[in-house]
Amino acid sequence: MSKKWIVIWLLGFMQTSFAQHKTQLHFEHLSKEHGFIAGNRTYMYLDHDGLMWLSARDGLNSFDGQKIKAYPELANKKITSTFFEDDKKDLWFSTAESIYCYQRKRGVFESFQFKSPGKAPVTKKYTAFHFHKNGDLWVKIEQSRGAYLYGFNVKSKKFRPLFPLEGNLHYAIVDQLGEVSHIVSTQLVGQWDLQITAIKTGKRQQKAFTNYANGTEVLNNLNTWTNSAYPEGDSIIWAAVNVGLGVYYPKRDTGWIINGYTDKVKITDQGIGETWAIVPLTTRYLLVSSEEAGLLVFDKQSMKFVDQFLVDRNTQFGLTSNSLQELYLDRLHTLWVSQKDRGIAYTSLSNQKFERIPELENKSVTAVYEDKKKKIWASTLDSGFYLLNSNRELLLQDTKFKNSAYAMVSTLPEFTAFVESSQGHLWANYRNSLLFWNANEKKFHFKLAYFLGQYEVINHIGHSRSQKLLIAIQNTIDELTFKGDSFARRPFLNLKPFQLQNITTFYQDAQGYYFIADNYHRLLIIQAKKGQLKKVLDLDNVGECYAFYEAQNKIWIATSKGLYSLDQHAISAQQKSKLQSAPNLPRETFYTVIPDAKGYLWLSGNNGLIRYHIQQKNWDRFSQVDGLQGPEFTPRVWLKASNGEIWLGGPNGLNVFHPDSIKNSQSFPPLMIERIKVNDLDYKADQNILRLQKIPKLRHQENTLSFDFLAIEYNDPAAIQLKYRLRGQDDTWVETANPGFVRFSKLPPGAYTLEVISTNSDGIWMPEQRAKQLSFYIQTPWWRTWWFYALCIATITATAYGIFTYRLQQALKIERIRVRISSDLHDDVGTILSGLAMQSEILELTAPEPSKPKLQRISELSRSAMSRMRDTVWAIDARKDKLENLIDRMREHAEETLTPKDILLDLQVDQLAMHKNVSSPIRQALYLIYKEAITNIAKHSTADKVSVKLQKLGNQGLEMTIHDNGQVKIKDYKTTGSGLANMRMRAEQIGATFQVDTTNGFLISIQLPRLS
Repeated sequence: MSKKWIVIWLLGFMQTSFAQHKTQLHFEHLSKEHGFIAGNRTYMYLDHDGLMWLSARDGLNSFDGQKIKAYPELANKKITSTFFEDDKKDLWFSTAESIYCYQRKRGVFESFQFKSPGKAPVTKKYTAFHFHKNGDLWVKIEQSRGAYLYGFNVKSKKFRPLFPLEGNLHYAIVDQLGEVSHIVSTQLVGQWDLQITAIKTGKRQQKAFTNYANGTEVLNNLNTWTNSAYPEGDSIIWAAVNVGLGVYYPKRDTGWIINGYTDKVKITDQGIGETWAIVPLTTRYLLVSSEEAGLLVFDKQSMKFVDQFLVDRNTQFGLTSNSLQELYLDRLHTLWVSQKDRGIAYTSLSNQKFERIPELENKSVTAVYEDKKKKIWASTLDSGFYLLNSNRELLLQDTKFKNSAYAMVSTLPEFTAFVESSQGHLWANYRNSLLFWNANEKKFHFKLAYFLGQYEVINHIGHSRSQKLLIAIQNTIDELTFKGDSFARRPFLNLKPFQLQNITTFYQDAQGYYFIADNYHRLLIIQAKKGQLKKVLDLDNVGECYAFYEAQNKIWIATSKGLYSLDQHAISAQQKSKLQSAPNLPRETFYTVIPDAKGYLWLSGNNGLIRYHIQQKNWDRFSQVDGLQGPEFTPRVWLKASNGEIWLGGPNGLNVFHPDSIKNSQSFPPLMIERIKVNDLDYKADQNILRLQKIPKLRHQENTLSFDFLAIEYNDPAAIQLKYRLRGQDDTWVETANPGFVRFSKLPPGAYTLEVISTNSDGIWMPEQRAKQLSFYIQTPWWRTWWFYALCIATITATAYGIFTYRLQQALKIERIRVRISSDLHDDVGTILSGLAMQSEILELTAPEPSKPKLQRISELSRSAMSRMRDTVWAIDARKDKLENLIDRMREHAEETLTPKDILLDLQVDQLAMHKNVSSPIRQALYLIYKEAITNIAKHSTADKVSVKLQKLGNQGLEMTIHDNGQVKIKDYKTTGSGLANMRMRAEQIGATFQVDTTNGFLISIQLPRLS
């Protein structure tokens, strides 16, 4: 809510409230128990951030609604002025020795003292009292030659002398152009009344008051002591003096003292006595603190005191002293009151939504009723009854009644209900009796005929749909009919078949169904049709039912277990129906369910008052802070008056309000992040944490942060709820109490923003765009930066390239060596072996017969060695590394070996890449296995056909099968051959499996998982 609208609301509220009836204020307190010790004079100021600054006996304190903070820099300093904020929001004030500035951004104090040329700094009393729009702080400084006024420029930090100035307290008079024209001085040493100093000339004028009592002049030119003043522009000056309230008109040079008494204010024969401070409440009213008469409200229109707030020992939320001193009304319309030797009391004037009837304050109200003449009747537990008119003014109060049956008993008991007959006669109910109101005698009468019976206690009084007056007694519902000062009682419903025990309340809806609450837990619904009663619904364990309301085909029921509803359509259709809890509403005891014109239900209970919107399904809770008489109300003590006002009674009084006047506040408490921890250690910032909006870059290991934050609410901090979220981690809002705390552990590097929002005291959430924000950035460690990644990639790439190049060069080098070796073996050794074989064969032709076998053997061995050498040369020749070279070599060997034996070769290659490289060991092993198998077939097999198949195995493997169709002869002796063993060994060396199958011919299978 804007300041403009708050002022307008307060103006209207106070003009009606203070002029017509008493408004109760809900005070909170600051005292020694909270860490605050007031000094001789308490200066109070609410700063731009919502922080309350208080001068104290031990120096300077601040208050955030939760705790008091003392500033050791100002320990034992006597503060001599209120506080002022410059355009930087730095705080300026004076002490007895100097001027102080609290630099808010840095969170430090700086002091300044006046120094004459060639002299020591002045350390006597400094008193600052005005902050000029040119940036000058006006401060009076005591010097040896007297007190002098200086203008201290807060930017240049220079003093500018103005003129001599007397007195202890000073107030600037601002004209219609916004310029300071005069200074009003009070507490003049050795003098009285006021002193007014002209700014332009420095001329001083002494002003005295005339004392008036009840409009009659008592004594002219009475010397008075002035404690403080409140200049209202340049037209009027109000003064708090030792004998009342002073008023002075500068333009007419006329002034007098108002010290009379009215019936609105409780004062002594000496008038209101000494007053201390004055603050404007509205354009019409002033608040005045007094030495003995508490807090006073002065009406400038009637020039009278119209209200008064005194110590109330029956509540903890009242003033604790009638001796009051300084007053301060902040921009949020919280009133701060300095109580002599009792600390500070403070209350929100804008939160007082509900009026309390002053005559019933702290009285337990047991019944409330509006009669046909629109007068309000209220009964109390031990103070009789009260009668008020439509303006809530007390017409009558009485504690006695006329007892014709027992004359010795005449003290009125507490009534539980009032009723009115069709003739307009008023009756009151007390347990098992009725009392008649005699309008002529203005007394309640009782006679023996009004006694219903020893156990005939009336639990509830209500009306049928046809407006018959019904009463519930035990398990019956009877009808009452009145005639003059007598009545008759007769049964109304025959409820015996339903086995009721104790009817506590009942209600008949528009369709004629009776809702009967029985024995504090049961709800029975009965239909009356053609003179017969029929049970429609019987609900158990619903709690005690207190009140009913019918709307939009639903019956709303206030119970001890919450607010329920029943569907009337289901009841009419004789269908089973269950109680439905009101959505989103807390499950607690409700005593009333009162509708208003805007779709709200007002629910009083044992936890204050709730306003529930049926359609929107949301609710607002109100408490004593809002002006309620207490934390709970009394069951069935409520009234919705003919003018739409709602009256609610409780153990501590009677509230009255019109639903349309109860509006939610649209202002929100200031938010503050008051503590930051990094890795669980307090964060030391270069500036004041309260003003911090961005934390400088944090190192990557500084990744655990915690925050203490709060919403500054002075009157009802418990009603404030907070939400926070950390943008950059999670956009979900998390709700917490006030004050709040959150800890974020091991945050990854990145940018974050902590956002905090709150409700106001009415439970309305602050818009997200107004959230308190604190941003911070956690640096990425160097090993996770982009340039480090780029460097790593470049290093890895270069290393990989180097390794690849090296290995390629080595492979090429090896290939060249292999080619050279194979060429050398083929050319040199091959030539020698070939020559040896040829020479052996030539010698064999001419050799004697005994030598021919030997030469023939030499020739065979030579050619065998040549064949083996060719295999080796082929295996190591790098130019033969392709799969197709292996296939060609296999065909070549088969032709050399099988063709002479007339054995047919069937060589198949399936799904193999012929150009694929095959390593030398694998190529050699496969070939030698193949060669051994083909050689064995040629030597030992009876086969005429050999099938060789090479096919793909998996993704990268190869399977080779060699299968002949010869017959396998099983020998009955062990052979010495090692062919199969060698083949198996070679297969294992290259990681292949070797299998032999002799089921159908001879089959050799080699499975190689990886060919490369």
